[in-house]
Amino acid sequence: MYQERKPNCAQLAQYVDCFWVSGGDAASGQGEALILPDAAMDLIFRYCDGQLFSSLCGTMSIARTVSLAHEDIYLGVRFHPAMAAIALKMNVASLRDCLVEAPFSDSYAVLEDQLATSPHTFDIFINWMEGYLRQRLCFDEVQRHRVQAMRAVAMIGVSRLAQMMEMSRKRFYREFIQFYGISPRQYTNTHRLLKFQKLIQGSKRTDLSQIALEAGFFDQADMTRQIKKLTGKTPLNLMSQLYNTG
Repeated sequence: MYQERKPNCAQLAQYVDCFWVSGGDAASGQGEALILPDAAMDLIFRYCDGQLFSSLCGTMSIARTVSLAHEDIYLGVRFHPAMAAIALKMNVASLRDCLVEAPFSDSYAVLEDQLATSPHTFDIFINWMEGYLRQRLCFDEVQRHRVQAMRAVAMIGVSRLAQMMEMSRKRFYREFIQFYGISPRQYTNTHRLLKFQKLIQGSKRTDLSQIALEAGFFDQADMTRQIKKLTGKTPLNLMSQLYNTG
């Protein structure tokens, strides 16, 4: 079971992409899930035997296969790219591909108590977490707009964007990694991977050369090379695993 919901609070929605829940099916036993890099960071909570275990997942540079105990419930807060760095006032450059202790982890006892007294786990999590995040996060709108502008690097490149933002290439590169946790090139290829995934989702398209161009890759060979670097799989193998197209 996997579900996502968007934040109800408009201000929070500028920083948080969604709340999500997975697991909770004891009959399914142990399972594995392929997690693709998406340039985002997540606060992750594992709810097991009435206890919450929390962590902050840094930006992923490559896909990961993770083992999940389906009797446990996994709850998450997924931030928009770079927004965790602003909202949590962190330099996330050193967190790439890391799981670290979640911020404010000493404050989750109230949520743990509420989860223990209600069967509506996801509703409780969202309602409590929205109020909690509004109190704890830093909402810096000037910084948010400035860092969001950096996302255009996937479309126009570092040199031109740095010039438009009146920054040197070196400063742009350094600040990009500080907020996004990955390099501009890694972000660009991740952005293209997500476009590829969106293009093939729910379809049986096999015109890989056209898909490559629509996703922003130079050509099919470039797409194959970059997707294999990010996921360890060819585009066709990834399509087969994600959507059973094989």
